[in-house]
Amino acid sequence: MKYRKFRIELIVGMIVVALLGWLLHYVYRWTGNAFLVGLFVPVNESVWEHMKLVYVPMLILSVVMMTRWGEELPPVTPAFLTGTFVGTWLIPVLFYTYRGIVGRGFPVADMATLFVSLIITFFFILHMVKRCMDDSLMITRIVAGVLIIIQGVLFLWFTYNPPGIGLFAAP
Repeated sequence: MKYRKFRIELIVGMIVVALLGWLLHYVYRWTGNAFLVGLFVPVNESVWEHMKLVYVPMLILSVVMMTRWGEELPPVTPAFLTGTFVGTWLIPVLFYTYRGIVGRGFPVADMATLFVSLIITFFFILHMVKRCMDDSLMITRIVAGVLIIIQGVLFLWFTYNPPGIGLFAAP
């Protein structure tokens, strides 16, 4: 019963994250390019900045779900931490893969990378929670937590100090 309820909350969470990710794309412009807002939402059209569209909403949902389910379903914490990292990095993987195959970009396909990334991420989380029903995932929790923190620090730093490589340039 608890697993069924968790799955329902996960589906609702995926919808909320998708909508929030889509809305975050416009928040920087809506706030008149507010410096602090730019630390958490895309400030330009680079793939790096668009990775925030997964990272920020997933981080919020992760905290909610870990607080809500962490005791009852121990794999929730490592699943969400790992899923957030995987989903964030699926954005450039999917974006550059499809553009490499097709040879050019399409706005609809660019937008679809967010939703495809989230679908894969949530299936990954569901699979990890379902298959790992014990608390033997401490190392995964630690490594994923460290990676999420490093990723967050890099987002904060590179938002206004991007290196001169393609990931940080507008396509």
